[in-house]
Amino acid sequence: MAFASGLYNRKQLAIASVILAGIAPILAHSPSAAYVPLFAYLLIVVLGAIWIVAWKDFREVVLTALIVIGLYSAPLLVGLESADMSVLLLFAYAFAAVFYLANTTGLMRLKGTAAASDLITAAGNALLLLAWVRVAAPENWQSLIMAAWAAAFMIGAFVVFRASGRREQLFLYAAIGIGYIAAATALELDGAALTIAYTLESAAVALALYGITRDAAVAQRSTLLLAGPALLSVGSMLSRDWQNTVLNPHFFVLLIIGAVFFALGGLFYKEVHAGNSEDAKKGNAALLVIGSLYAYVLLWLSLHAALPNAPDTAVMIALFVYTVIGVTAYLQGAFGGRKGLRAYGGTLLGFVVARLLIVDVWQMAISGRIITFFLIGTLLMSTAFLGRKKEPPQSGTPA
Repeated sequence: MAFASGLYNRKQLAIASVILAGIAPILAHSPSAAYVPLFAYLLIVVLGAIWIVAWKDFREVVLTALIVIGLYSAPLLVGLESADMSVLLLFAYAFAAVFYLANTTGLMRLKGTAAASDLITAAGNALLLLAWVRVAAPENWQSLIMAAWAAAFMIGAFVVFRASGRREQLFLYAAIGIGYIAAATALELDGAALTIAYTLESAAVALALYGITRDAAVAQRSTLLLAGPALLSVGSMLSRDWQNTVLNPHFFVLLIIGAVFFALGGLFYKEVHAGNSEDAKKGNAALLVIGSLYAYVLLWLSLHAALPNAPDTAVMIALFVYTVIGVTAYLQGAFGGRKGLRAYGGTLLGFVVARLLIVDVWQMAISGRIITFFLIGTLLMSTAFLGRKKEPPQSGTPA
């Protein structure tokens, strides 16, 4: 049937040949599930599918073959059937390698045509392989195996991008590689070390994409991966370790995440603001703002940990620093015509005032209240005077 589909140029017939080849073992109705011969047979079917794709470029045939392999793998992966998993894992590697090579070659040959089936095949192949590694591979080897496949997918991303110049393939293969690295990291680390590792890996991905594409806007989009470490860092902010010491593991979590946001925002700042993309500029501003928020949280927690017996002093110092930064940002934005920086400074000052009026005025001792309100009030009054623009002279009135 596959030969006839190529001879008469019928894609549907090629797909049907793979489906019928997958159904054949069920029709044979073997009394015992001999999975090793079955997977050897399926490997021949997959190679036949690759042959017809190489001959006639029916790329959907590869996706059909992947679905067949996935359906036969499902009972083993969910524990409904038992077999020699160590041997079947070798078949899983063979399937993954064949699909990977066929998919990468097909993507490199694309010239402006749709690649939906190829992209689905790449993602499906990665997920199926990951499931096999988690279920069948020895636990002490799983992270190394995932790292090796991550390297393969990353190399594939680079090769496909260089050959075709298409970014959707680059993003997909890079995402697959990142997913494998994240899974390998999660197997080896936990707690603060896991969050730091995820942060550094996400930053490395952004830098790698920038190095490959030389496009800051594209690399900046990849910083969305930092959302994962940011969520994990909430636990570091709420940890009880802050009650004991400043330099605890969670201190370095918040320090590294904030530094990464600042560093990436600064790295892409010049190129992004030289372009015309407002979305890229807003994204860059978001990186810098989030980095500053981590700095503020770190300062607040560190002061309270360093001054456990003087919480009013810790609050006063933190709010004073926030006010200085807010005043500076507000004035620079006002005099430099930078509305975003002015809004940032105004928002920070608004937070300080709201904190003072809603919380601290009721909790502080009278002495701390006087000192804090005096210092911050002086700074806010200076903003009112310095922020006033000189009005132009009226007509007929000497300047």
